[in-house]
Parts: sequence; structure tokens; C-alpha cells
Amino acid sequence: MKCVEFDKMPPEFEICDKTDGLCVIRFYCDVEEFEKEGQELGFRATCFEMETKKAANLYNRIERNKEAWLNQAKQQEKAEETKEQKKNYGARLDSVEVITDDIVLLMAEIIGGEE
Repeated sequence: MKCVEFDKMPPEFEICDKTDGLCVIRFYCDVEEFEKEGQELGFRATCFEMETKKAANLYNRIERNKEAWLNQAKQQEKAEETKEQKKNYGARLDSVEVITDDIVLLMAEIIGGEE
């Protein structure tokens, strides 16, 4: 989920083709109008994205059941966030272990130096 800005009212969703037989579907929710610099109006929206296989009738399938597709996009983004958090947790844990080792060695030097 991310916040995006537009010069004109965004569509409820859009389909963006990729080259590998997949496409990205973007859903724009909670659209609000705001005033940009120079008295121009703009639009802000919350964007949810999902990846799926290209299909000839994809637009119509989404149009018929937007809520289900939006929920799928939210679930896919949540799964990606969880995956990223787990990856970051592992990196942070490695950093903590290195710092802990450094502290133990420093304490050993301090304690050992007092004899």
C-alpha cells in the first residue's frame, strides 16, 4: 500500500502489462481531492498492487468482482511485507550477534586488563 498523487481523478483500477507473461493490477482507494501549489487541484489515493497472469478478459473479470480482487491485492501486499520483515529481522539479528560478540570481547579486555 502506498499513497499516490494524480492530476486528474484516477480510475478504480488499472492493468499494467509486464514482459514476462504477467501484469500488475493497481487499485486506487480512498481518493481525496487536495490543493496543489498554484491553486491547482490534485487527487491522492491509496494504491494496492498485485501481480497476476495476463488474460484476454482480465479487465472484465476484475470489473465484475472488484472487491474480491482488491482483497486479493491487499493479501498479496501483506504477504510481501511479512516476507520483507522476516528478511529484515534476520539481518538485524545478525547485527545484534556481531555487536554482542564485540561487547563480550571488549568486556573481556577490560576485565582482563585489571589484573
